[in-house]
Amino acid sequence: MGKASSRSDRRALQRLNAAALTVRGRHQRAKRLVDCVLQDEKKEATGYRTWRCQHRNCLFCCWKYWQRFLENYLRKINRLTGNDYRLSFLTLTIPNVLSLSPELYKELAANLKKMMRRYPFKCRVVGAVARIETDYNSHSQDFHIHIHIILIYSQCIPQKEIVEAWSDVMGPQPSVYELSDVPGRESKPCVVWIEKIKPGTLRRTVRYVFKFKPFEDAEAFAEYDCAVRNVRLVQSFGTLFERKRKARRR
Repeated sequence: MGKASSRSDRRALQRLNAAALTVRGRHQRAKRLVDCVLQDEKKEATGYRTWRCQHRNCLFCCWKYWQRFLENYLRKINRLTGNDYRLSFLTLTIPNVLSLSPELYKELAANLKKMMRRYPFKCRVVGAVARIETDYNSHSQDFHIHIHIILIYSQCIPQKEIVEAWSDVMGPQPSVYELSDVPGRESKPCVVWIEKIKPGTLRRTVRYVFKFKPFEDAEAFAEYDCAVRNVRLVQSFGTLFERKRKARRR
């Protein structure tokens, strides 16, 4: 199936995704996705819909879910751009894996947090926002997990130091990583890529971090959806991290 661009293509793909979730025993989640398809059909027929599933992986609700992140962090980052801070776009990768699990994502998130608290990030990064993203390669049938990070810093961090820090926190790959055996990928266990964010491209960069790319394979979608359930895919650090304060009792 090509890219799910039209409404009919999205409905068909979402029904396939729901069927794959049903096979895995996720009946309630599957029902939500199918109900959202029915609501979209109702909108096409009557001009309105009365309910949304608000699923972050739903082909009809995802745009609203990730749009909130876009506007929220774009506003926060814009507040800091007038303080002579520098911005960079950082991508961290791990070897492709054959299967996904909640333990894999939790381990990856923990390693990311550990790295941000270490040198060379601890004393140089003012704030950062990161998102764990996953792509599926239908040809090799493996998953490409990577992390996109927007860094706000006062002092440049050489790429060599980032590579060393990322490789150090990752260390030997734990058992939760079932690595792909595709030739050539095992030679680069941890890849780091960084570039400066040019003036005028901030919104485009933030939009890229929070973009939604649907899985075209229903089985891959079901495995991903089950693996990221109750897992935080977006993390913020430093000045971009805002803890909700509890109201004082009177």
